[in-house]
Amino acid sequence: MGGDANTDIEQMMTAVVVEYLERDLVTPEGRRRAQRHLTNDEPAAALDLVLEDNKRNRPEDTVICSESID
Repeated sequence: MGGDANTDIEQMMTAVVVEYLERDLVTPEGRRRAQRHLTNDEPAAALDLVLEDNKRNRPEDTVICSESID
């Protein structure tokens, strides 16, 4: 049963990485490296990469959260 939880987590990590790639939230180099990690079935490494790449390269005033605050 533990394997199923790991699979679910890996699928969620992959979904987040794909979302970052689809929204162009990473640099071209970050995209290439993240795709390589996904191809090698390394979703945790891909997620770390896109989060760090985005953090390093986004403008300071960029808001990642899409929810509005009322």
